Amino acid sequence: MYHFKPLVSVAICGWLLALAAGEGLPLPEKVLAAATSPRTSLSRPYFPAGPVEEGWPADALLVYSGYYPPGQSGLAGLNHDGADSGTVREDDGDWLPGDFLPYVAHLDASGEPDDTFFDTFIFLGTVSPRGRHFGGEYGQDRASLWYDWQWYIDRLFAPGKQLAALEEATARVAEALARPDLAVNVYIMIPYPSYKVTDFGSPVGDGGGKSLLPVANRLEAVRWYVDEVLRRWEARRTELAHLRLAGFYWMQEHVNPEVPGEGTLVRGTADYVHQKGLKLGWIPWSGAYLATSWRSYGFDWAVTQPNHMFQDQPGLIKAAVDRARTARMGIEIELDGRVKQPQGARKLYDYLNAGVEYGFVRDALIAYYQDVCMLAQLYAAGGELRRIYDDVYAFAKGTYPEPTAAAWHISGTVVDEKGSPVAGARIQAGEVVTFTGADGRFHLPGIYRKRTDLLVSKPGDDGFVQVVSLEAPGPDGTRGSRITTVSLVVAANQLFVPVFNWHDAPRDDDTAPAGVTALGWKPELDRERQGVLVLSPRAGPGAVRSIFFDLGDKELDVAAGAGAEPGKASFTALALDVKLEIPPGILAAPGSPVPTGVVGEAPAAAGPVRALLLLTLLDGDGNLYTRSYPIPIPPAGWQTLVLPLAAAAEGREHVDALGTGAPGGVALDRIVRITLTFSSPASLTGGETSSLETASLELANIRFCR
Repeated sequence: MYHFKPLVSVAICGWLLALAAGEGLPLPEKVLAAATSPRTSLSRPYFPAGPVEEGWPADALLVYSGYYPPGQSGLAGLNHDGADSGTVREDDGDWLPGDFLPYVAHLDASGEPDDTFFDTFIFLGTVSPRGRHFGGEYGQDRASLWYDWQWYIDRLFAPGKQLAALEEATARVAEALARPDLAVNVYIMIPYPSYKVTDFGSPVGDGGGKSLLPVANRLEAVRWYVDEVLRRWEARRTELAHLRLAGFYWMQEHVNPEVPGEGTLVRGTADYVHQKGLKLGWIPWSGAYLATSWRSYGFDWAVTQPNHMFQDQPGLIKAAVDRARTARMGIEIELDGRVKQPQGARKLYDYLNAGVEYGFVRDALIAYYQDVCMLAQLYAAGGELRRIYDDVYAFAKGTYPEPTAAAWHISGTVVDEKGSPVAGARIQAGEVVTFTGADGRFHLPGIYRKRTDLLVSKPGDDGFVQVVSLEAPGPDGTRGSRITTVSLVVAANQLFVPVFNWHDAPRDDDTAPAGVTALGWKPELDRERQGVLVLSPRAGPGAVRSIFFDLGDKELDVAAGAGAEPGKASFTALALDVKLEIPPGILAAPGSPVPTGVVGEAPAAAGPVRALLLLTLLDGDGNLYTRSYPIPIPPAGWQTLVLPLAAAAEGREHVDALGTGAPGGVALDRIVRITLTFSSPASLTGGETSSLETASLELANIRFCR
């Protein structure tokens, strides 16, 4: 993919379709083996990461800060809760301090920094407000001219934005992490002076400038640009105390030998940058001319683009690995809005898993292309999309697929009132889910929250629902050090108040009860199992599949128990029993059985999390609170999903699938609708193309619990 293509739009999917199961994408055995084995000589030829303090990038983020019309980049959709002091964007490409925070630091679920993230920020743009391109061999009518270059320099040094915004964000992180000396590297693009330009313009106006056909004139333009950036930087040096100007970035993604003087231009640019004591970096596209000869042109470092995210051709990542090893280059991780859908998420994890398998997760300079602000959108969305953000962070820190030192681990045992272990209980904390084994034990790794609700449940006659609020211990700086151990004693047969009484439905009527509306499903009451609602798919692949439970004209007062059995107040949770049924033959792992159990049976060992259910409360004012529930594939029989009402009222652990960062929270005295939405993966383990579009979902016992 050419990075200089203009106006790459970030498509924000509708919330019902937006989530992809990032955490559950399975790791091949060779990746698991590589993750625990020592570094090998095969990985050493990559261009190494760092040392950062000397201006060498280790994990470099491409910061697209050119012009974007409103709604194009996604930046304006991020909610910083007033953290940017009223700074106004001129267009959708302006970066504010809050935009940088999820990149300078890894943010926990409460938005607080718990570690650093990217160490290098490469500022570049694709087009100017005049629609002129900063890269590419364009002619006079489309190539960027002097005026556009000056516009970008002015934009970089605008008060409160771009460089100033990165400085403010880094200063905040330095204070939060008690690291006053924290500094990040900055590289600034050098626009490509196209040889097809006949009038480059000048400081006195758009006309009367030089032709850029002579290479001497092209070099003159580049030197003017470099000098102007350095002059402006020097004037603001004291205001950019947490930024380290490490060098420049060559915007043109190939060196075309057919262009007169092209080699002279690139080498002359490198020489001039080096005279200033700075470095020149390059990220050529995968099919670039002379990409592997980057050293001969004077570049200090170079990164190759696999382009796997944007193409379906097999073997692109392996080809990039071979190219990087041969030419001693770094590797680029690529993502865009496609990662919000299962197939795109799978492609991103192809990069991460390859990093472990081929060694570049720890041994190579890594650059990250993320459209404009996709990682920030994943962070803001919460749930499984937020999990992708965490995994990219772990990759940058070299620990993937294991969590980093900042992660919290919860271990424990679930026993009944007699002290006997409870097997098959579902345990969820944030985006992580597991089940207790035969000994009642469980372990939840990789939680990035200071506080979480531990949701413990099991369906059936001995079923229970329990919500335990936990605070994370402080880290001691070693991986896996933040461990909380809990012992949970659960009581069966708690007081449940049903939302819908399906038991009284006529047995000769197999249609859905009143108040139930389905989208993409065909709902039917099970004739044999009283109280079970079966949802069969009736829509095509990729369709939205949701079911709406409307509570009638009277709003349900959950907080006080109104609308339910008199005197049964102080509800703590909404609960729902679900079972995913997959037709035989479409599971990817050959020979994997499809559990066919009934309510109350212990689930099989949890497989990789792949499908998602979204449970939403809607109040009379239109406020939403949504929580996500990973479902293992193969499915683990009946499971109970628990939605803590206190969390719903406070908006804690809300999933904002639009990626806007909008807070969640509902009025518990005015609940009017409950919605359940199903999101299935596009492909299963093993890379097959079969899907879960034919899977059915069974529901039972929608109730409020004390």
